[in-house]
Amino acid sequence: MKDLVFKSSKGNPVTTSLLVAEKFGKRHDHVLRDIRNIISNSSTQNWGQYYYLSSYKDLSGKSNEMYIMNRDGFSLLVMGFYLASINF
Repeated sequence: MKDLVFKSSKGNPVTTSLLVAEKFGKRHDHVLRDIRNIISNSSTQNWGQYYYLSSYKDLSGKSNEMYIMNRDGFSLLVMGFYLASINF
């Protein structure tokens, strides 16, 4: 298993939607959906500071979407996982 956090080319700590899905036991398409919901429900366009659309190649060589995110983007995403798991 890979580490969740790594350094970007600029030396900043980042992670990917693919790694988040793996570490949190979620389907990657669900993590992508959650990120897209954060982006679409954002009252400002500051989400571009948190999430960067990228891609990866799967084992068959097919190119797939993934997001690279910084600490703030990760926090927003994972807090949503936590809130969805508790009953109010």
